[in-house]
Amino acid sequence: MNTHTLSKKNITAQLIILIGIVFSLGFNSCSIKTDTINNEIKLSNPNPSKEAVAVYRYLNDMKGKVILSGQMWAPWGIDEIEYVYNITGKYPAIRGQDLITETENDNEIRLATEWWKKGGIPTIMWHWGAPSVGEGYPNSQAEINIENCFIEGTTEYNEMWRELKVKATHLEKLRDANVPILWRPFHELNGHWFWYGKQGSENFKKLWKTMYNYYVHERGLNNLIWVFCHTGDANPEWYPGDEFVDMAGPDTYALDNSPQTEMFINANQLNTKYPLPFHECGIPPNPDQCLAQNAMWSWWMQWHTSHLQHTDTTYLKYVYNHSLIITLDEVPDIMALYSWDSKCKPSDLSARIKVDQNEWGNNNTIMFDDGESAVFEAKSNNKGQWKWSGYGTSGNNEQQKVTLGTKGSALAMFTNDCGATSSLVFNVGEMRELCQPTPLAPMMKIGNGEWSGINKATVKAGEIISFGPHPVHGGNWRWEGGTSGNTREKTFEASVTTTITAIHTNFCGTESYINFEIIVEQ
Repeated sequence: MNTHTLSKKNITAQLIILIGIVFSLGFNSCSIKTDTINNEIKLSNPNPSKEAVAVYRYLNDMKGKVILSGQMWAPWGIDEIEYVYNITGKYPAIRGQDLITETENDNEIRLATEWWKKGGIPTIMWHWGAPSVGEGYPNSQAEINIENCFIEGTTEYNEMWRELKVKATHLEKLRDANVPILWRPFHELNGHWFWYGKQGSENFKKLWKTMYNYYVHERGLNNLIWVFCHTGDANPEWYPGDEFVDMAGPDTYALDNSPQTEMFINANQLNTKYPLPFHECGIPPNPDQCLAQNAMWSWWMQWHTSHLQHTDTTYLKYVYNHSLIITLDEVPDIMALYSWDSKCKPSDLSARIKVDQNEWGNNNTIMFDDGESAVFEAKSNNKGQWKWSGYGTSGNNEQQKVTLGTKGSALAMFTNDCGATSSLVFNVGEMRELCQPTPLAPMMKIGNGEWSGINKATVKAGEIISFGPHPVHGGNWRWEGGTSGNTREKTFEASVTTTITAIHTNFCGTESYINFEIIVEQ
């Protein structure tokens, strides 16, 4: 059994230096970007159900602010959901089901339906047995000729389509009951241990698109939110494209409760705009460390039976009762708050905090020992209603006075007059570690030549230079120095000697840059 105990905070030397600098400058809080910018991210389905839209809006609104708890359930051994409640006094926000065994699947559908009616969010996976081999976990790891799945008349083709149709019929029951689903087929797709990942990324992407097109466009399963579940390696070669995916995230069964920051950063390189799930874990990540290290997963789901039973119960209780972790009782009425008409737009919000009698600071995070009390203020330029929760807040006022002394978080949700909801979070705790800049690598091409990892070249006037710095995925780009734009790749016609600068802003807001020196022959 792996035992996890709560320890006193460990502050890195870098963080100690940062705190010293902050206090030497006379500040008593850490400024974090607090404005919300509400450009809605749409589901890939062109005609999604209103329930799927509402859940997706909620997850996007909560991104980077709180973490939803999740628990996988299995039809044998313990009842994982009740086990969590008996230990922690809380139920998870997300309940996991699996369509692995056909004789069990009516019950899996029933449980998912009941969870949505209770106010939770259901997620369903499918340990798909290799077509022509059979169902069950061992058969999901069998190897077949995947290309035969796309050749009419083969056993693999016939069995693949039979299984797709059977599972679609189950999912239709959920659609007809107005139940949205975080649908995560082909989990650990690039791990090479399940049949669909054994024969390369191109065959896999063909499988994903086949299922997607059949379920969305032929069977009309508009209640599915498509979750792309890769391993800890977010390899873009396996990604089928934004038009087939609604969110993407990794998993790992590490034997500690770290926030898995390196994996979080790596996953953000695939696509930064989506909610980022830790879709399977052996142990839930420590929420205090997630906040401190800027690794705020959108949700995690702990695996069933022994993984849950081997988690230290004191730690489990700490996680489920942490103010950053959303449990079933804290999931809002999603349909009431997030099912607004598309003509309505959520409001942009801003936050500030005043500690004791000090001046207002334009931030949403302070140290828990900065003073005796603080006032949180959330602002909007629109009319509407506020609803507060966490850290002793309540009611519908823009300002909330709280007593300091412990770590915790408060969530302020604003619903404007046309019915759209947006939110802010206020954190009281340890100062966040510095957001590290993303290392950049040069890549340049002269005329029709080959790409090369250089950032300096001598060319003739009029030659076309192409720039393509790495990383290829994640973050935002802009260009300075005789050119402009916000794409990663950039072309430039050389006329005079100049320096072109590519500036990259990563997922946690830190910039890094790389210079390209172009010398024009006279």
